[in-house]
Amino acid sequence: MISKSCQYAIRTLMYICSKRQENHRVRLQDISQALDSPPAFTSKILQHLVSAGFIHSRKGANGGFEILEEDCSQITLGQIIEKIEGHSLTARCFLGLSACSDKNPCPVHHLYFPIKTNLNLTLMNLTLKEILSDPKLININLKS
Repeated sequence: MISKSCQYAIRTLMYICSKRQENHRVRLQDISQALDSPPAFTSKILQHLVSAGFIHSRKGANGGFEILEEDCSQITLGQIIEKIEGHSLTARCFLGLSACSDKNPCPVHHLYFPIKTNLNLTLMNLTLKEILSDPKLININLKS
């Protein structure tokens, strides 16, 4: 449903937020290794996240990537998806038809619309901090 880039962006932000408690910047190599992602691909994801304003980067010997505590509490999955994908996950017709609407519905429009509405509401309200506070994620393996 979402692109590989978007999946890695979410996982990257989760990783950086999880390291926030240690009060240090996270290096590209550490993120790449934690996500089992090639450094060049990880670097592109990090560039997107910096330009979107989700994280901050610092160059130099003590450089790396960081996120503010309040950002972990405020950034939602929906916001990440919109910044990376360029639109809401639920903006498109389920069948991919450009003319689908309430007035001109596709065959599954009336079935998908309530699901789409609920999914969008959930994604726009679920923050990174809420995800990371789930006890089932204590030993999360961010690798694919």
